[in-house]
Amino acid sequence: MTKAELEILVGINIKIEGGAQVRDIFVLFCYTGLAYVAIKQLSRSELLKDVDEKERLMTQQQKKESLTRLSMLCKALEIVQKYNMYPECVKLDLVLPVLSNHKTNSYLKECADICGITKNLTLPIARHTLATTVTLSNGVNI
Repeated sequence: MTKAELEILVGINIKIEGGAQVRDIFVLFCYTGLAYVAIKQLSRSELLKDVDEKERLMTQQQKKESLTRLSMLCKALEIVQKYNMYPECVKLDLVLPVLSNHKTNSYLKECADICGITKNLTLPIARHTLATTVTLSNGVNI
């Protein structure tokens, strides 16, 4: 996605039930690059404050044997905080209320239509957006 498309998606008011939630999860993918299963299973205990008092995610990714430690960009942190008291998250001790991959992709298509984005939004597109658009716009070398 381009920076402009990402900004439209982040800023638009989505009134479809579940649509805003899926949009938020997609945006979080764009800002973390984590895999679907890692985000879906992310427990509250994996969200930590580091010695410098910055929020970080410490998670074991499925394909790696070592812990992944991610700094949280402001937008990602806003999304995590938004769902902090979400009943399903509290009950299941999860950071985010992630729907099934199939439902997520269905809602993403509707979100793209609402935003006038012609790309087929999928979770792999979100990870690619991190690798290109987000890192470059935050001054990170890829």
